[in-house]
Amino acid sequence: MQYKATVFEFTSYKYEPAKKRVVFNYKTHFKGIEPITWTEIVILPKTVKLLGSPTHHQFENLLESLHIILGISYWKFHCAPKIKMPYNLSKQEADFWNIVYK
Repeated sequence: MQYKATVFEFTSYKYEPAKKRVVFNYKTHFKGIEPITWTEIVILPKTVKLLGSPTHHQFENLLESLHIILGISYWKFHCAPKIKMPYNLSKQEADFWNIVYK
């Protein structure tokens, strides 16, 4: 029996500078069974050279965008019709990501 996905959720991410990595977490919810959780780990290079000094806010925006684009690999397994994320996207950003996912 196949179960239909109902919601794909961007649950969290955590930047771990001491381990030189970022851990991104996702969850696919289904009707009738427990959700599936997914984790993507991005290992950063030993030296990260930046073209300037990004502010904390810019870095957070970068990680949020990375969280969203990496999530497509997990969303496409079940193509849940609803996506839940903890980010406040502008209409323009939401339209962009809807195009990317569709």
